[in-house]
Amino acid sequence: MKEVHIIGAGGIGWWFTVGLASSCPLPIHVYDDDEVIGSGAQRLPIGVGNKTQALSSFIRYVMGKGNIHTHDIKFTGTEASDGDWIFDCSDAGENDRKKIWTKARKKETKIMRVSYDGDEDIIEVSSELPFWVGDMTEGYREVPSLQLSLAAGGIGAVIADKIIQRNETVPKTIQINLETAMQLGKEEVA
Repeated sequence: MKEVHIIGAGGIGWWFTVGLASSCPLPIHVYDDDEVIGSGAQRLPIGVGNKTQALSSFIRYVMGKGNIHTHDIKFTGTEASDGDWIFDCSDAGENDRKKIWTKARKKETKIMRVSYDGDEDIIEVSSELPFWVGDMTEGYREVPSLQLSLAAGGIGAVIADKIIQRNETVPKTIQINLETAMQLGKEEVA
């Protein structure tokens, strides 16, 4: 059976997973070896503590879904099988990310990166390994606002519906900025 693997349960990964879980029929595995601390706590509906366990509890409580599996470890790429989906929502450094993407592509998994671009203030989902300029280490230089983090949830729901369930073509890149996210919210209410 195909599965979904999500790397990172921080401000972007948390909400992306919530959106994805709303429509995804496949088992979802979430990997993050961090605790919620500092700047991450303001974008998540929990205080401090274990990210993946809190995310799983949140999804079970809000949606009643039980297909969320948590792993308090770093994802290495060996956990996925052929045909699985991998969404890289981590703030991993360049070397770790290259290793994961290389292993994923050898296994013929479908891998996409879900990230925050602080320079453009957008959430981006891309099937391309990012190009780093300079020394990229773990962590973000800037953190996304709560509103933009929530937009990642909308992207997760769209991906679950259109790409995973309906097997539509995977776009090379999906981008959403705060203005677009707010407009989508207004259209749904109207």
